[in-house]
Amino acid sequence: MNDPTREEINAVIKASEAGTVTKIARLEGKIDTLAAMLVGRLDALRDDIRKSDKYNHTTRWMLFATFLAGIFAIAALIVGMATDGDALFGRGMNVRDVVQSVIKEQQKML
Repeated sequence: MNDPTREEINAVIKASEAGTVTKIARLEGKIDTLAAMLVGRLDALRDDIRKSDKYNHTTRWMLFATFLAGIFAIAALIVGMATDGDALFGRGMNVRDVVQSVIKEQQKML
């Protein structure tokens, strides 16, 4: 077997270097593409977060308004019960007395 000459060794080294440079250039291109894709996705995510923040702000105010309306409704119910509660109870007692008297009259007739 013949030993390779210096020119042959240099040619193999240059070919190897050229292949490595090509691979590095392809890798750089892939990294640039990946970086651009990530930047695009981050921008889209930032827009989504802004939209959801605006939605959450509106939702919080709607929940607060609903809670406040519920408190006013409960307060009105309590005032109404305190004002007319005894009258309603008295009417119920009157209806009970009338129903019992009608039942007694019906039993007497039988």
